[in-house]
Amino acid sequence: MRFAPRSRNAGFFTFPLDSTAVLCYTITVLIEIIQLIRSDSERGRALRFAGQTAGFLSGMYMNTKGGIGLIQINYSDPRPIYEKVKESLRRLILSGALPEDSRLPSVRELAMSLTINPNTIQRAYRELEQEGCIVSVPGKGSFVARGGGAKAARRAELRERLNALAAEFEAIGVSRAEMAEMLKEEEA
Repeated sequence: MRFAPRSRNAGFFTFPLDSTAVLCYTITVLIEIIQLIRSDSERGRALRFAGQTAGFLSGMYMNTKGGIGLIQINYSDPRPIYEKVKESLRRLILSGALPEDSRLPSVRELAMSLTINPNTIQRAYRELEQEGCIVSVPGKGSFVARGGGAKAARRAELRERLNALAAEFEAIGVSRAEMAEMLKEEEA
């Protein structure tokens, strides 16, 4: 089967997927929505994200060639476009929708499908390569890295954010024991 978004503003690329990969991606998106909704300050953002996701999923159509379009560019998001592309690709890699050693579309192919400048895609690919998520082979293209490089890089990034947050909590007088208690309360 082949899925692709119908929206004019949504770009896509295709690659073979099974129903498990689609399910992994959908679950990842739903978890992110739930986490945003749980935070009162992010409720509006969560609802907008949920609406965009529902629109994306309902805008997909089936075809017979095999693949799925999962990269969407939200032009109302103030972040640079290369960051949006990088985040979309990273999410696909971490969710398992793009398995290890799978070939990514060429810079030109992805730029044409998203109707954005190839230099933007090149920058996103370059940063993903620096993070260890993908590897580029001259003359062959870019591929998803082996060995969980994407997960390790994301874990390191999240650990840095967690340490910064812990330091901020300590600066306002919250002990580590209180922080652990807060986490336990969230789990319940």
